[in-house]
Amino acid sequence: MQFTATGIYSDGSTQNLTTSATWSSSTTTVATISNTSGSQGVATVKSNAPNNGTTTITATYGGKSGTTVLTSTTATLSSMAVTPTGPIPLLVGQKVQLTATGTFSDGTKLDLTTQCTWRSNHSANASVSSTGLVTAVKVRASAVTITATKSSRSGTTTVTVS
Repeated sequence: MQFTATGIYSDGSTQNLTTSATWSSSTTTVATISNTSGSQGVATVKSNAPNNGTTTITATYGGKSGTTVLTSTTATLSSMAVTPTGPIPLLVGQKVQLTATGTFSDGTKLDLTTQCTWRSNHSANASVSSTGLVTAVKVRASAVTITATKSSRSGTTTVTVS
């Protein structure tokens, strides 16, 4: 699981500090978090972590810290839904951001948009980025299906390009 550290400055500006921050986990029996170049902020839940065990993830930079809580669970991904539901009408050049929401075996829902593999069945007509941003490229008489997949679960929506 990738965590991001964002610095908020006195003038209101922000900066991504993920690769500059020092990361820590308060309970390493639940999860560890990387400070290794190229994988900073990536948490790894221990395979023997207690169900619903928690740890506080901390990012520190320039004497300032930010925290969040990570909870381990044995819940598995049951289904995936993509929104907005289609058909989504787009004109050539228009874009729409899709969201992939996973439902887990314990009933919890989680935004998995950036963790999915996205695919368009006609990318020459409607392309989709790795973050679920669809761009209408060329007119197509029939709908284009956009699919988000994670852990062998998929969700779809359709777009029409005119």
